[in-house]
Amino acid sequence: EKGYGLIALPFSMRSDSVLARDWIEEAHAALALGGVLLAGTDHPDAIWLYKAIKSVFGAASLKRETALRGCLVSARRRLKQAKIRDRRHTANIRLRTQEFSIRTRPGIFGYRRLDPGTRAIIEVARVGKGQTVADIGCGPGTIGLVLGRETGGAVILCDSSQRATELARENAKANAVPAEVLTAPDLSAQSL
Repeated sequence: EKGYGLIALPFSMRSDSVLARDWIEEAHAALALGGVLLAGTDHPDAIWLYKAIKSVFGAASLKRETALRGCLVSARRRLKQAKIRDRRHTANIRLRTQEFSIRTRPGIFGYRRLDPGTRAIIEVARVGKGQTVADIGCGPGTIGLVLGRETGGAVILCDSSQRATELARENAKANAVPAEVLTAPDLSAQSL
């Protein structure tokens, strides 16, 4: 069986718990049978992380590293069948007299909702017909897709997160807006 022998996941005490659970489930699926997950956190207690990993792996151990001011949770993949819950969420929204279906996932800006900043940009932006729209740090691509459909010009959706660009590509197709989707490491004009 293929898979990784070890996966390391660091978590901040301010980590998003839904995203953390998503990563833990994906790590379980990516490990070979007998493979080990090591999850570290700066949280002094880490019970939340221990419980999340135990619920996915069936068993886990928690070690407090007081000298390092952190905790380590470890687990070994023993279950042949991995369970991954689909946490994607589709928001059906109306913007500038048009309907859009925008799919989001944990770890992407605007998960499960249209944030007020995105709505404000869309409401005030004025782009001429045929002009190119570049949505930098696009997340699920909402701004670029709305403005691009309106102008009929080229649409570039760019983010440093592969998870975000996969959603942006999916959303462009679902909303019938042709777009070039790029995963760029630094989002500078030179990388576009």
